[in-house]
Amino acid sequence: MSGTATAPAQPSGTAAQQILELQAAGRILRAYLARHPNPQVPCGTGLPLGGSGPDILNQGAAAILANAGLERDLVATVECLSRAAFPATVETIRVTRDFMATGPAATPGARRTRRCLRVGVGGVVVLLVVAMLLSILLLMGLDDGRRTVGQLDALRLELATAYGDLAKLNLKTDWVVVQGKGGKPVALEAPAAAGDAPAAPDAPVFVPYCDPPTLDEDTKGEDKEALASYPTNAQWRRARTQQAEQSCSHLAQLKLREELVFTRLAAWNCQMLFFNPFDLLSATRPKQDAASGKPVPAYCAWPPVELHKTLSLKDWSRTELRTIASMAMISGYILPVLLGGIGGCVYVLRRIADRVATHTLAMNDGKHGLMRVMLAATLGGLLGLVFGTDVPVHLGGFSLSLAAWAFFLGYSLEAVLRQLDAAIGAIISKLQPQAPPPKAPPGGQPP
Repeated sequence: MSGTATAPAQPSGTAAQQILELQAAGRILRAYLARHPNPQVPCGTGLPLGGSGPDILNQGAAAILANAGLERDLVATVECLSRAAFPATVETIRVTRDFMATGPAATPGARRTRRCLRVGVGGVVVLLVVAMLLSILLLMGLDDGRRTVGQLDALRLELATAYGDLAKLNLKTDWVVVQGKGGKPVALEAPAAAGDAPAAPDAPVFVPYCDPPTLDEDTKGEDKEALASYPTNAQWRRARTQQAEQSCSHLAQLKLREELVFTRLAAWNCQMLFFNPFDLLSATRPKQDAASGKPVPAYCAWPPVELHKTLSLKDWSRTELRTIASMAMISGYILPVLLGGIGGCVYVLRRIADRVATHTLAMNDGKHGLMRVMLAATLGGLLGLVFGTDVPVHLGGFSLSLAAWAFFLGYSLEAVLRQLDAAIGAIISKLQPQAPPPKAPPGGQPP
């Protein structure tokens, strides 16, 4: 043997780095188990599993590499800590810790992880808030539109009843026929002169009841032009008795309420213009009256095509036909898209909260959440095309609106997609041609 002593071999950089990474992972798992203990796997101390000794997760890498038993104990300790922390892993614990941290990130990787997750989750939150606000506004608008159309239908029934009550009154005792706005009494039938041949009976002429329309200071626009052209010699029936006067007063109140309801319809049609693309496209063109050449200030009253000569822009702006069409479009297509997206957002945020609580958050959960919300909104919007927009949808013994089903579809998207895949697979298997039987070999011998 030589007289010179040989220096001990130094551990390689790769082996020492692996030991340091194992110790760092073990410390992360031990810190997690200190807050979330698992009594079924009691190995959260970090001491060697074979007996007593120093904390193996804080020993030097050179000492562990020099002792094969310590190296085995370190690996066994980290494996036991991993089993105790399951389903959380070292990577998910780090990602969750970086996502929930309030101070500056320690490493560039932590900053990237935090930014990626917070952008994805923040995008989901923004989409949820916007979709919620739009849905609430649209639901309030739909409720207002339905109430207004219902009021118009009820008012028309009351008007029909009022006109029927007027017709039941005695024409000779309850009414006096007058002519013109001054109300000069006239006789309906002139007495026949002596010797004249009897005139052929003509069809009875209808004479309107109660006061004729009059101009006042508040009358403007088309109403003023229409009332100015009212014939000055027109005949009408003026109330003579108290009962007839009460009937006329009731009729006047009903007509006033009718005008108010039509005003509400015009306002609703104008407010919901931007949710009806067909009316919106017509509202972008320059507007002017074809007859007078003057510009039309109410852009939302302009029809997509030229009106019939008997109709006016006022008739188009306040018709309930536009209201009903807009309500069907909103409830059948726009609301399912929004509520499908809301269901997807609720599911994504709930899953993020669960993964934060269990420290199982992954770096791509934010991006995956955004994609899931987009898919839920898309499938929610397709419900109107599949089931129609006129009647509620009956599925599984439940009858709900399209918007409600869109929310449930967005929330339970995976279950719906599995059912859809199974249905499409069954259809494709039936459409595919059957494979031909194998041909027999020559000579009739089996292969």
